Amino acid sequence: MELAGITLNKTLVMTILALTGVFSYRAGIIDETVNKKLSELVLTLFTPVLLFVSFQKEFSESLCNALWEGRRICI
Repeated sequence: MELAGITLNKTLVMTILALTGVFSYRAGIIDETVNKKLSELVLTLFTPVLLFVSFQKEFSESLCNALWEGRRICI
């Protein structure tokens, strides 16, 4: 049940962000030039940062052992 709550929360956040973008575009706050600049910002800054953050893990001895075992199997 906890996973369902997390999923619902994330879905609601994404829906609110999407609706904010739609209303901003319809209100004339965001035009084609701003849209292009925001897309460039997402591609050059936010996407690489999210990639690095998603791979961060806490160090543990079991993780180290699993990596060593995987290396040993590959060789």
